Amino acid sequence: MAKKEVITIRVEEQEKKYLLQKAAENGFNSLSEYMLFVAKNANITVMIERKI
Repeated sequence: MAKKEVITIRVEEQEKKYLLQKAAENGFNSLSEYMLFVAKNANITVMIERKI
């Protein structure tokens, strides 16, 4: 299925350069492919502290 949705994120110029570099280093043809790979393969645990 063709992808047609667009997501915009705000980053600093230095962050964008870093992401583009990491994408290229890991063999991705686009930043979109790299970001999708990272998101789908992230193993993140979020801890929430409740204040009573």
